[in-house]
Amino acid sequence: KLRQISKHTKIIWISGNHDYQCEPIAHLIGAKFTLDYVIQTDRKIYITHGDRFDKIITKRPILTKFADNIYRLIQLFDRRMDNNYYYSGMIKRHSKTLTRVTDNTVANAIKFAKKNNYDSIIIGHLHKPALLTTLEDMVEYANCGCWTEENCSYIIINNGFLELRTFMPGLKQSTKDRDV
Repeated sequence: KLRQISKHTKIIWISGNHDYQCEPIAHLIGAKFTLDYVIQTDRKIYITHGDRFDKIITKRPILTKFADNIYRLIQLFDRRMDNNYYYSGMIKRHSKTLTRVTDNTVANAIKFAKKNNYDSIIIGHLHKPALLTTLEDMVEYANCGCWTEENCSYIIINNGFLELRTFMPGLKQSTKDRDV
């Protein structure tokens, strides 16, 4: 389906911490594979996966790899036991809270955007849909969420400003969403 869409629409695959081997796939579906992307209108919007703002990943790669492998084993257990990712989801939520990954990653992303004169920054690494504007930094921050979670969300850029939307299966996509 993406290959068909790429014939008339530009598709950009923003690479994240689990996508290191996906570049050939991106090319097969007609997508540009990149670490980041900038949209420049009257406002400057920076889009990246966001893993570079997660200091646990960047400063402790061996621990990260170990934890990732344990997490995948728990996902296998969840799948085999038909637990709908109950235990792996619980571990993901609690580990990010325990390590303060969410707060620190958001703060690092906003700091980066401000330092580089971006009006908005969009990431997805945290898998938690969010939209906020920091008044002291005057930076609009968004996390598009995750398409593997139950309530899928996405970001719309409307007149240079970000809108967080939730995907509702079975509802027709609005013309407004297709054109942006």
